[in-house]
Amino acid sequence: MYSQIFLSHSKEDPNLTFFHKVLSGLATRLVAVELEEIFAPPAAFIIDQINSSDALFVSLSKPLEELLHTRNWVSFEIGLAANRPWPGVFLQKIGIDIIVFEPLEYHVEPIQFPVPYFHYYIEYENNDEWVKYIRKLVQYGPRYVKYSTITCPYEDCRIQFNWIAPSDLNDLTCPACRRKMEVEKEEL
Repeated sequence: MYSQIFLSHSKEDPNLTFFHKVLSGLATRLVAVELEEIFAPPAAFIIDQINSSDALFVSLSKPLEELLHTRNWVSFEIGLAANRPWPGVFLQKIGIDIIVFEPLEYHVEPIQFPVPYFHYYIEYENNDEWVKYIRKLVQYGPRYVKYSTITCPYEDCRIQFNWIAPSDLNDLTCPACRRKMEVEKEEL
């Protein structure tokens, strides 16, 4: 189970309530702060919180796509999470779980915010069924939910990641290069 999750997001994200519902009643602490609420220097606070987290959730939204200032901070947070060393690990594990969330409503017109490094990509709906599914992920870890392992087919990308989405989807937009691709995946 994750003890702390850092939510990388835009303060204007319309899906913030989804993440609060997911973590409601769980022992997992959600760090979802607005830059304006952090005392200077904000980077020090963010570094400390990501270093104390087990996972980074990246919430893709239209406001994130549109606000350059927010895009820069989210990119910074992803870079920190990808490079966080794990203290006390003999063969240093680098990085924490990075999970990209994109609302299913954006499937046809995805958010144009490339995430160059991540582990899981989740296309979800803001409903009770998905809240329960993501709660399971938070409680037991992403390795205990069904996903399909995907490799981006584009030669200049080729990122490999795990995709969690409704079973009737057979195409997606690669979160790293943001190009459409057809996929074959197992039933979820």
